[in-house]
Amino acid sequence: MSPFMASVLIGDEKEGFYMRNKFQFYQLKQRISAGSHVTPKAGYDRRRKILDFVAWVRSLRRVRALFPVDPPFDQTPLFLDFLGLDYERAQQLAEAVCTKNDIRYSRLYSSSHFLAFASLKASGFTPKNILEIGTGSGQTTRVLADLFPKANVHTIELPLSDPIYGENAGGFNQEQRNQFLDLPRITAHSCNSAFMFDIDLPDFDLIWLDGGHVFPEVAWDHFYCLSKLRPGGWVFTDDIRFPDNPLYRIYEGSTDAYETLAYYAKRTTHRSFFLIKRTDLHRNLFDPKYVAALHKTDT
Repeated sequence: MSPFMASVLIGDEKEGFYMRNKFQFYQLKQRISAGSHVTPKAGYDRRRKILDFVAWVRSLRRVRALFPVDPPFDQTPLFLDFLGLDYERAQQLAEAVCTKNDIRYSRLYSSSHFLAFASLKASGFTPKNILEIGTGSGQTTRVLADLFPKANVHTIELPLSDPIYGENAGGFNQEQRNQFLDLPRITAHSCNSAFMFDIDLPDFDLIWLDGGHVFPEVAWDHFYCLSKLRPGGWVFTDDIRFPDNPLYRIYEGSTDAYETLAYYAKRTTHRSFFLIKRTDLHRNLFDPKYVAALHKTDT
């Protein structure tokens, strides 16, 4: 059994208890902005609580021993093999870059995009220009700039006046975000991604797409990214939910990002991987999410 599969099946229950009580994304609900994220309808809270409880019971070590749980679908090992890396080495690199930038890192609960970017670095990938759509807290912006010191990083965030934000604008520590973005090589743009062609931006070698997750934003974001991505470059898309997601499958828009990627997959020869976003078994039993990695072919 690979180190990755072992970590999923065995886990660390003490760490799990600590992280569920300390990590912000376990304490706070996902910030939902009408038009940019899936907006659950009536019954969501009840459905989530039931599935969360069932998943917690199923993830207990003694229950798993009696009733084995299949690990979630995950192409992280294939992605790492494509880059010529092993899982343990990739985890060490991700932890190192996060620690350097004062970002708490957990193998169970931190998003796999940190592991993916650190793995690209270790593989010898040297991007000249990097794009991030969805600045958020600025943590990923800083990690990208740190991993690739010769690259110029452009990050896009909606202006607070945009109707998509509405009453849910903010949600991030602005002072901390400014500190993360305080590098000459980082350029922050305030723009709705629908109008990114109005900005004079270069072509990119690496793109982190964490903007709107539903139509129409998710469609035009991918169109822009693939149009501006150089051959041999990578675009990573956050928060992919598959059609069989136990929690979100009944909610409109939950698979828009997946369907957009599937559309391109049928019409291009680009290589794609779906990396499980977090390896915590409890979370993956009731709401598995993925980071999609798309490698643009040379032709």
